[in-house]
Amino acid sequence: MPPRVDVLLLFGGSLPDAWDAAASLVEQGRVGTLVLVGGEGRTPPTPCTSWSANVPRARRT
Repeated sequence: MPPRVDVLLLFGGSLPDAWDAAASLVEQGRVGTLVLVGGEGRTPPTPCTSWSANVPRARRT
């Protein structure tokens, strides 16, 4: 992976390790925008709730 990326796509069905890796990259400033791909019923509610509550820029569209 390059030192920094503008956008990282994380699919809702990703394994927990992928969620942890994505969160770490965001915290390190290595990701400009994290996009969670998945609709209602396809993305587990816990990660969505956690991100929305803990990441000020998080929003659902």
